[in-house]
Amino acid sequence: MIVAESQSSRRIVASLDRGADLLPALGAICRERAVRSGLVVAHGVLEEVELAVHDPRSPGRPAARRIGPAMTIVHLGGPVSERDGQLHVEATCALSREGESGVIVVGGTLLSARVVAVTLVIDAFEDLLLRTAADPASGASVVVAAIAAPRP
Repeated sequence: MIVAESQSSRRIVASLDRGADLLPALGAICRERAVRSGLVVAHGVLEEVELAVHDPRSPGRPAARRIGPAMTIVHLGGPVSERDGQLHVEATCALSREGESGVIVVGGTLLSARVVAVTLVIDAFEDLLLRTAADPASGASVVVAAIAAPRP
């Protein structure tokens, strides 16, 4: 078990431009604002979404599923961390839209998405560096180290 506490953080709030590629836009904000570690949450609407669902019975890269029509974000969140020495932003999400037989909800690890309208908050940890890696058993991303790290 890894347990760490951040005593110093800041929050960055952003509204993304329509048509932006969500994950690269998040990475750009983190680089511009010197965020090395933290958590991101978002709400709004996405389109051209690509999701993956990790199956512990078949580790490795899961198959991607594309979802075409615009969908409302029910939940979107994940860590900002270091992976293989680089900034790494990832998120899981649940999305909904009206379907022929009622509301449809889908979810998984976000691989890509185009912004329709998204507002987000990044809770940046100033004194903690999270390192993540793929869990060998499931393929899901996990925190493998939480290091006390004064801001450079």
